[in-house]
Amino acid sequence: MHSPSAECMNEALASTARRKREKREEKGKEEGGKKEEEEEGEEEKKKKMRRGGERGKEEKEGEQGEENGEGEKGLMFRCSANCCEDSQASMQQVHQCIDRCHAPLAQAQALVTNELEKFQDRLARCTMHCNDKAKDSMDAGNKELQVKQQLDSCVAKCVDDHMNLIPTMTKRMKESLSSIGK
Repeated sequence: MHSPSAECMNEALASTARRKREKREEKGKEEGGKKEEEEEGEEEKKKKMRRGGERGKEEKEGEQGEENGEGEKGLMFRCSANCCEDSQASMQQVHQCIDRCHAPLAQAQALVTNELEKFQDRLARCTMHCNDKAKDSMDAGNKELQVKQQLDSCVAKCVDDHMNLIPTMTKRMKESLSSIGK
C-alpha cells in the first residue's frame, strides 16, 4: 500500500501528463487559455508571497538549476510537492494547486511553440513565393537550368533573411519568458 505522500506525488506526475495532453488538444484555443493562465499566475504570486522565506531558497536553487535548464521544472515539481503536503486540502484542491504550479511552465512552452510556429510559417511563405516565381518563369518559357538557379537564389535569400530575424525573435522570447510567473 502506498503512503498518502506517494499517492500525491503519483497524482502530480499524472497531472503533468494530463496537462501535456490537454495542451496539445487546446493548441487552437490559446486566447481563452491565456486569460486563465494569467489568473492562475496571480494566484501563484499570492501563494509565493505567503510562503515567504521559502521563495528565496527556491530562487537560489532555481538559478543553479537554470544553468542546466532545470530551474523552472524544479520549481514546478517542488511547488507540486508542497501542494501534497497540505493534509487539510481536498483532492480537488490539491489538483487545482498542482495545476497552478504547472501553469507557468505550460505558458512558457506555449509561448516558445507559438514563436517558432510563426517563424516557420514566415519562412514557408517566403519559399512558397520563390516556388511561385519559378513556376511563372517556367511558364514564360525560361530554361529549366536558369529557373533552378533563380529558385536556389531566392530560397537562399529567404534563409538568409530569416536567419537575421533569429536574434530579435530570441530577444523577444527571453523578455516574454522572464515576465512569466512574476
